[in-house]
Amino acid sequence: MSFLREPLRCLQGDDDASDEEGAEALAEPTEELLKILFDVQTYRAALLEYDIDPNLMPLGKLSRRHVEQGLALLTEVQASLDDATLSPERRAAALADASNRFNTLVPHSQPLLIDSKPALARKVR
Repeated sequence: MSFLREPLRCLQGDDDASDEEGAEALAEPTEELLKILFDVQTYRAALLEYDIDPNLMPLGKLSRRHVEQGLALLTEVQASLDDATLSPERRAAALADASNRFNTLVPHSQPLLIDSKPALARKVR
């Protein structure tokens, strides 16, 4: 079967399948899954659960480079928490610096200081 293109006509697949007679609808479980996967409110709720402000960081703007840099900063926080040679003042300064850089890289609705292992664990999950 071959198709001939006609001037000023849609290419096959360009038109809305629901307008065609005999077009098949998706199976209900598939349709429900797609609704869940592409629901913007679900993404927003998940971001807010991680204290990430979706208004400061539109969906889709977090690149692989941002993720890698964020993980590197969290590793820096872990190193500061584990370093027994740091004085309390130097540890606090190092944690504040790394936390500020992390919160700038990944905008949060409530930027917090990552100054303990539980706080770090919440960011890593």
